[in-house]
Amino acid sequence: MLTINLSQEVETELHQLASQRHTPVEQLINEVIFGYLEDLHDAALGDAAMDELKRGEDTVVSFDEVKRQLA
Repeated sequence: MLTINLSQEVETELHQLASQRHTPVEQLINEVIFGYLEDLHDAALGDAAMDELKRGEDTVVSFDEVKRQLA
């Protein structure tokens, strides 16, 4: 369990959204945090892929080249 302090504005928004979605506030907070963590993970994977490209460890293939290879 984790306890956090939220501004009144954020708390009000959470309660309004939870009410609109007929979802408990706790579930909404979990979904929001989990989505954010997934986004951070995806961004880190993208950064790692770009670093590999910059180091010459990977290459980029155009969509046209992929189509030619599959034809």
